[in-house]
Amino acid sequence: MINKNFIDTIIDLKKIKAKTSGKKIGFKRMLQLGLGGTVGGPIFVILGISLGVAKAGLLISLAINGLLMISFVANFSELALSLS
Repeated sequence: MINKNFIDTIIDLKKIKAKTSGKKIGFKRMLQLGLGGTVGGPIFVILGISLGVAKAGLLISLAINGLLMISFVANFSELALSLS
């Protein structure tokens, strides 16, 4: 059986102090952190599931996806340069 005082000591929120640097986080930085957390985590989950299903075919599909993304980025970079 777990001692109740032990649990209260661990969860006592009054003893926990957040260390902050005093710097303010702007909108741009908060947006970057939010997008990174939203997009970054599921990538590893999806890769794990697809590795279990496709096995060695995953490398081929990632290579094909890489080629498609290169063309996608090239098209958008040309569009961005034409607008400026």
